[in-house]
Amino acid sequence: MNNLLVYLYETLSNVHTNTHLEIAKDDAPYPYIVFNLPTSTDAERQRQDFILEVDIWDQTTDTRALETLTDDIDKTIKKVRYVDDNQLLIFTRINRLMISDPDPMIRRRQLRYEIKRYEVES
Repeated sequence: MNNLLVYLYETLSNVHTNTHLEIAKDDAPYPYIVFNLPTSTDAERQRQDFILEVDIWDQTTDTRALETLTDDIDKTIKKVRYVDDNQLLIFTRINRLMISDPDPMIRRRQLRYEIKRYEVES
């Protein structure tokens, strides 16, 4: 799984440098990205399926930059097929959500993907 986390961090950081795994620091500047893999299942002998959640946070009432960043992430990830020496990854977007926050200045978008990860046999 380390290879998958490294790939995700590098890919998302290429879209936006303020990217975090699981949780952002309290003083992280806006906008920022937080990603995590909350669930996984063994689907086949050599395949594991993950759900990837990518949360994009901003502190503004004008959501144009937030929507653009969300679009950029989605264009980078959806329908990706990635292979290296250890794995084949196939990404499919599940949904794109607008999630409200109790703070009226905070805006959040969430992208969810299914990742099918096949282990490559040596």
